[in-house]
Amino acid sequence: MVRSVLAHPQRLLTDVTLVTPKCVKKTTGATYMGGSDQKEEVNKWLADVAGGVFKGGCTGWALLLETQRMTTLRCMKEGCELEPERCVVPNPSKEECGALKATGCHTYEGTSHGLLHEMTEGTGGVLEDLTSKGFKTFDIVWLDYCGTLMTAAGRKRQTDILHLFRSNLLSERCLLAITFCVRGSRNMYRDQVADVTKKLVFSIAKAYGVSLSVSGTVTYSSKSGPIHTLAFVRGVPRPTKLPVLKSTGRIIYEGAFDRRATLLTVWAAKAKGIKQLWEFIRDTDWRCPTPHYRAVEQGGRVFGDALGSGTVFALDTGMLPVTKYCQNKGMKVDTVLEDMMDAEEGYPHTDITNNHVAEMTSAYDGVWLSYLGRKAYPAKMLRKCHEWGDLRNLLQNKLLGSTLGLAIPYVSAVEPWEGCCTDWVVHGVQTACRDYSHPLLHPVYASSWVLGTPHMIVVFSTDEKCKVGLPTTSDPEVKRWENHINWDLNRAKRTTFHGIKFKALAKDIQPILSSEESCVICEPGVFYLAPLYSRCQFTAPDELEMMEARRKGFETVAPTEIAAQNLVVLTNEGSTPFALIWMPYITSWLNVPGFSSRLLVILVEVSHHQLFDDLLGVLSGLLQDQYEATVSKHKAMMHAARRWELVSISYQTK
Repeated sequence: MVRSVLAHPQRLLTDVTLVTPKCVKKTTGATYMGGSDQKEEVNKWLADVAGGVFKGGCTGWALLLETQRMTTLRCMKEGCELEPERCVVPNPSKEECGALKATGCHTYEGTSHGLLHEMTEGTGGVLEDLTSKGFKTFDIVWLDYCGTLMTAAGRKRQTDILHLFRSNLLSERCLLAITFCVRGSRNMYRDQVADVTKKLVFSIAKAYGVSLSVSGTVTYSSKSGPIHTLAFVRGVPRPTKLPVLKSTGRIIYEGAFDRRATLLTVWAAKAKGIKQLWEFIRDTDWRCPTPHYRAVEQGGRVFGDALGSGTVFALDTGMLPVTKYCQNKGMKVDTVLEDMMDAEEGYPHTDITNNHVAEMTSAYDGVWLSYLGRKAYPAKMLRKCHEWGDLRNLLQNKLLGSTLGLAIPYVSAVEPWEGCCTDWVVHGVQTACRDYSHPLLHPVYASSWVLGTPHMIVVFSTDEKCKVGLPTTSDPEVKRWENHINWDLNRAKRTTFHGIKFKALAKDIQPILSSEESCVICEPGVFYLAPLYSRCQFTAPDELEMMEARRKGFETVAPTEIAAQNLVVLTNEGSTPFALIWMPYITSWLNVPGFSSRLLVILVEVSHHQLFDDLLGVLSGLLQDQYEATVSKHKAMMHAARRWELVSISYQTK
């Protein structure tokens, strides 16, 4: 059984303000560029589509992302008699806006995100000004983006589409065109980014009661990767035949796509729907798997082999690698297709199964959860893996059996040792098992690779002796590919590239600290500084790092219970996360009686100088009725293209 649904459709209706203030008005001087021969040809094709929608010419308004070259507007004028006086053009460049205004266009000095946000919220006077000039709705909207919709920046582009439908800015008869590139997208197969963009637009339109059809889509190659232009029409029949481009016209949406899109968007009828989907995977040209897909496919094979037989719930991704393998092994699979777009900012969701728990009538022998289409998970979310809604839902409702597979994109910049992000996930899953009295899940397989950001797959089994072999398929040809059988939390750790800086700093810190005074040290990985002080204790806000310190023979103390004269905090963090994590612990340490003087030594990333100065001001002002603080800067260094400073603060009792 296969479904494809938005994970949180209600958010499209309830979240009103989706653009942060910093995105509302962009005046960087950047311009929207264009002008290649291929781009000109696409412009002419879309102008022909507009001419078919508006047979007697377009007399309404248009929203275009244009430059003073006027390539788009010239084509639209030829295709559907669109005049500049009825065009609204956002552009961040003051110079470009001036040139466009001279032609008669209505300009907005900023991005499309800012323009549509202000029109939706009724702020800035934009809507009132246009209304006074006769504007009601847009007949033509062409969001001619330079990037993709499947990244953090792409979420702002998704929000543009949401604003158009939420604020009823589209006419009853209209053309909506979206241009985007594949750069930065984590595609499982060729043209997947176009598939999920169509799905996103249709889902939003349906939420607001709007019926659309796809007029056509073309793609061409550029220096930044494949470029897609997708045209939707409203209020007119879909053309039966698409224009053929002369040079690069690979038209990817024809009859076969329509059938495929139906399977991807609507509930499929159990076995019959799965069979039809497999036919398209096997027989059509969309079966062009990327290296990213092959890496996921290998993890899916291990998951299926570890489970062997039984029932499976799979939150799967494009081309359904896990569903396909498990079904071929004779398992009964209930699949939900991962939604690779989400029109909101913030961290990725980890409670997708909450929408489906009510429909899960019994436990599944195996559960596969793919978050690969989501924003990369930062360290603070991986550390809280045991709190993820999906794990809680499955364990609390007794829906998880013997095997679990997780596929996660993540950020590795703050890893204290190599593979620590995988360790956090393993530790979190095992903690959740203990919390809900589930048989302990053991990591029988782990793989990782890099595609823009690092990705991992971890397969768990309640059988610690579960024997799985590495897949016999060829190397997936992804960057930094690694795979391991039986992941070991207690292995000997190796420092990361980001941790090398602590080795050089250890010698600089020694003259600052007295070996005769009690000391507590926080050093990611416990590799260099802590071993130089036999009397020191180790602390960290992360339980996994505390476990590693104890494994190396160090005495540990909780951050809330530090009672030493000196405190050293070395981090891979910037000023803001440092303050959020450590300020309560430092304040608690200063409140412990027994010392007339104390010394705090910190290492912080200081790319944002004002935030760093503010941090030092707050630290030196702590408990100022009790202490006189003196700040000393000892060393500044560059590492991994980031600036770091070693600072000590001496606190003397008044």
